[in-house]
Amino acid sequence: MHAGRAGRLPRLPWASGPSLSRPYLARTLWICLGETPAQLCRLNHRQRPRLQMVQHQQPSLLRRQVRKDFLRDWSPRRPARSRPEVGLRTRTLTHRAHHETGRHPAERGRVLRARLPPLPIRGITVPAVGIAERPHRAWVSWSSGKDSTMALAEIRRSETVEVVGLLVTINADADRVAMHAVRRSLVQAQAERLGLPLHTVEIPSPCPNATYESRMADVLQAAVDQGIQHVIFGDLFLADIRAYREARLADTGIGPLFPLWRRPTAQLARDQIASGIKAVLTCVDPRQLSGSFAGRTFDAQLLDELPPSVDPCGENGEFHTFVWDGPGFRAPIDVVVGEVVTRDGFVFADVLPARSSG
Repeated sequence: MHAGRAGRLPRLPWASGPSLSRPYLARTLWICLGETPAQLCRLNHRQRPRLQMVQHQQPSLLRRQVRKDFLRDWSPRRPARSRPEVGLRTRTLTHRAHHETGRHPAERGRVLRARLPPLPIRGITVPAVGIAERPHRAWVSWSSGKDSTMALAEIRRSETVEVVGLLVTINADADRVAMHAVRRSLVQAQAERLGLPLHTVEIPSPCPNATYESRMADVLQAAVDQGIQHVIFGDLFLADIRAYREARLADTGIGPLFPLWRRPTAQLARDQIASGIKAVLTCVDPRQLSGSFAGRTFDAQLLDELPPSVDPCGENGEFHTFVWDGPGFRAPIDVVVGEVVTRDGFVFADVLPARSSG
């Protein structure tokens, strides 16, 4: 039996006598099997039930009988046969049906059932057998820091999403990641270690919001052209930031994903360290955290020394980080912390690629 097109019932051989309309058959199959016709169509020829039925004066009785046969013969409690029989075995309708209709079931037709391995019943999703579900292609909104690294690690555990690129905003005048102030060469090194291509949004400094949105829209259109279906963000709990991202993506056909959303940040920060993320603080807001933290390693000791008013993940903008090793990295990035400067109201630690020895 050949599979029908998606969303249509497969062609079934009809018994002698008056035949059922396809809509009626679709409804009856759904009632008997507990699944939609579209799900049945995705089963291959060995798993699709060969149910054949004819119109009956008592449709509810016929549905109950077929349902009863199905549960008895295809229940998961019944051990699967090593070699399912190819032929079909007929079973007439019950004696009760004969008395209620006044006609012998053989005159009205028969219900044919296949001797097949157990199939799922109502409440269990039918898998798309024989058709490999392609994972959704996605980019990660990449800041070079610990939260985007953790979001990437979390989403890579999913079998339904495939990360195929990193999306990063670069201050073209400084040639650094916006706000994190990480050099472009270091972000390129991260992408190389992760085995992912880097897609950049080049913005001027200062950058009006209209310019930022226009250039981001151009890059997102390129993403759509490449079949990208999601952008993954490392946001934790700021609802206004999430709403802004969702609004900007609403008309693009790309859906946002937030794998770290609402996770308690005190535990998340320690989970990041335990996962192998090794990072350094590159930017500190001195209005919320002492500038002496700039250039320090993001580790358990730093978390213990943070003031109670500072979020452990720096989600309120208290600090930003650069990750030089972590989950998915093929090798660490050798870096050194250079000059610490105060500029535009923030304290920045310049992270430099370490020179090769010898």
